[in-house]
Amino acid sequence: MPLREISPTRQVKGEDKRKWFASSTMDLIVWSNEIDEITGFQICYGKGNEEKAFTWTARNGFSHLKVDDGERKGELGRKASPVLTVDADCDVPAIVSLFRSEAENIPEDIRRFILSRTSEYASS
Repeated sequence: MPLREISPTRQVKGEDKRKWFASSTMDLIVWSNEIDEITGFQICYGKGNEEKAFTWTARNGFSHLKVDDGERKGELGRKASPVLTVDADCDVPAIVSLFRSEAENIPEDIRRFILSRTSEYASS
């Protein structure tokens, strides 16, 4: 099932506007400023498995992180909050392939921007 926009999307005061797209296998979050320039995106993939997040922001560049879902019980026997942890294993061609297969409902300008940035990362 292709990515579909989730609306309304929760906005965080003081952050750029966000759009959220979701499918059964991945999430895409896109941030944009007041003049609709994309300032960042995050592709979360591997949902239900070993979820990972490939992120680009204008301020910080690229990162690839693993999602620790918090399923291990903490001191009090309760599930911990999910957190992002470092993951050096980043297969950009696989991420791009998955994104392309799910992106048919993503606006063309956003799709092109993400493919451009992921190509930039792959060539560095």
